[in-house]
Amino acid sequence: MSPETSAKICYPISPIRAISPYEPALRSIWRPYATSHTSEMKSTVYSDTLEFSHETAGDSHSNTASPHSLLGPYSSQSDEDGEFDWDMETQGHVLAAYYYGYVATQLFGGYVANRWGGKNVVGPGIALTGLFAMLSPWAARTGGPWTLFAMRVLQGICSGVIVPGMHVMLSVWFPIEERASFTGIIFSSMSLGAVIGMGGSGALCKWPLEGGGWPMVFYFFGAIAAALIVPWWLLVYSDPESHPGISQLEKKYILNGLGREEKEKEFKKSLPIPWKHILTDIHVWTGIIFQWGSGWVLYTLLSDMPTYMKKVLHYDIQKLGFLSALPFLLTWMSSFLSGMTSQWLRKNNYLTHLMAYKVFNGITALGPAATLIAISQVGNNPSIIITLLVVNGIAFGAFFGGSYVNHMDLAINYAGVISGILHTVTNSTGIIIPLVFAAIIQEEHTIARWSIAFYLVAGISLLTYIMYLMFGSVEERPWNKIGEMKEKKK
Repeated sequence: MSPETSAKICYPISPIRAISPYEPALRSIWRPYATSHTSEMKSTVYSDTLEFSHETAGDSHSNTASPHSLLGPYSSQSDEDGEFDWDMETQGHVLAAYYYGYVATQLFGGYVANRWGGKNVVGPGIALTGLFAMLSPWAARTGGPWTLFAMRVLQGICSGVIVPGMHVMLSVWFPIEERASFTGIIFSSMSLGAVIGMGGSGALCKWPLEGGGWPMVFYFFGAIAAALIVPWWLLVYSDPESHPGISQLEKKYILNGLGREEKEKEFKKSLPIPWKHILTDIHVWTGIIFQWGSGWVLYTLLSDMPTYMKKVLHYDIQKLGFLSALPFLLTWMSSFLSGMTSQWLRKNNYLTHLMAYKVFNGITALGPAATLIAISQVGNNPSIIITLLVVNGIAFGAFFGGSYVNHMDLAINYAGVISGILHTVTNSTGIIIPLVFAAIIQEEHTIARWSIAFYLVAGISLLTYIMYLMFGSVEERPWNKIGEMKEKKK
């Protein structure tokens, strides 16, 4: 048996290699409170906790919802009064609060993970997000909406470091011939987590024992997130060099696959971040801008589609029950299958590395864009719209077979920093889109007005894909090559 074969057989034994595909799946249980994409927050705050004022009760469906509100277990038009009498503007501020913190710490999380390891960033980020989730009912009841606002900002701050930290860990544990497959497996769990969270929150809100109701959702998912710090700290390691139980054979296999030497770790930490090169490299920014364009489609479909259905078509998509969950379920399946398919096509030389990215990016950009345009044309036909959303879910999952981790190809030594920039830019769409839609629609909820918004988003998706076709690259950037930097330091 060759050393390479032995390494391939043994590498899942190491805790991080065994846990890394499943850690986000565990994290997906609490994910609805670890990110701004929370169906539970919308469900509990809109349906079970807020009592709409007389002036706004009839128009509750026009609220700005969280991105996953499309699949929430409750309608925003609750038949029962909630616990808090907060007006619509206050509700909007509370829901938006998360984004302020989440966007603010992306770059910080990537930088710290690059310097001191992803373990020290991701685990505490998960645990603190869970802690603040558990404190949310207390904040709402004792301090009112602005105390809850502060709690939501803190949740965003803590969870904003998680994805860049995960990207750093992915970059040091998985060689390029494994990266696409494991990227799909790991990050597809976010969609699965949304489905699990939605189903679980509905049952928890009906908890018959004392302490049940909407607070139980926060307590349950928050406690799981906080408790995960124990297995995380005991079993997970930031990189192969710091793992006490890894075999030399396995370590050699991983480092060789990454093109690294064992002694490069400390040298890399001593290097300054090449900010000028990162911020001016067209290939880096091509990947970032493409993901930003995909973010426009994603946030529009998940955040604004329920408003379109209710305000324009006068239909509550949540009444479709299980069918409304199909887009998320199929996005989950498509995500990990796309990653593995992309890796297989490249391994067997059916597609080059770059061509695989372009093909799967095309599915990601063009499929959802066409779906948006089609939705604006079919009128009041919920069944067709659900079918289109299912198609969108499948198409969007292809991104994990495309350029989702393109920055690791370009500059793997600075994966955390670039990931932080990337996710700061991408998640800014969660703040920008509601403002743009409000300016276009101007309270005139007609198909014509919404069609303008949908065509704008489809156009952005198309243009960013064209840019990737022109300038996309998978070639390592010269300023990332540690060997050359070592020579310069001599």
